[in-house]
Amino acid sequence: MRWLYYRDDDLQKAGLPADWQPANVQGILDAATAVKNAKEANVIPYALYAGPAGSDGTADHAFVPLLWAYGGELQDSSGKWIGDSPATRKVMAYYQKAYAGLSPQEILTATKPWTSMREKLGNGQLALLFEGGWVYGGWVAKDKAATEKNVRYVLHPTESGGPSFTIGGPGTCWYITAKSANK
Repeated sequence: MRWLYYRDDDLQKAGLPADWQPANVQGILDAATAVKNAKEANVIPYALYAGPAGSDGTADHAFVPLLWAYGGELQDSSGKWIGDSPATRKVMAYYQKAYAGLSPQEILTATKPWTSMREKLGNGQLALLFEGGWVYGGWVAKDKAATEKNVRYVLHPTESGGPSFTIGGPGTCWYITAKSANK
């Protein structure tokens, strides 16, 4: 599953409450802006995967969750790709805001940018990241006490503040045969 991870210590230094949770999609950008304005040395406000360097993370950890958060769909009822919609335009505007000083440009060009972004969130150099549940164990393995104290995660918010959500993906699904006694 994928979660919106955040560094509680970085957000509190930016003046956000200990029980921070974004009320809607804009709340993510607002928190990132607060981190940026706090001018903490060596802390990136937000990592939003984008471009070909982000590989499938661009879709799985960024575009698709945002599209759904804005109420959009990838295909219409006939299976046709929806390339232009109000939700798609909102996602593009969101990217524009994120890359206007909140997300590092290296995500667009670095090979496997997720490696450095995951590491940065784990060591306190990144405040917000939408990522897979599997990365939490890597942080705990390196520094359990600091991870448990500082790394939090919440469901991805929607535009309207409606029910938040998470998404599965390759490697996070369980398949159980109909003949299994343990369903």
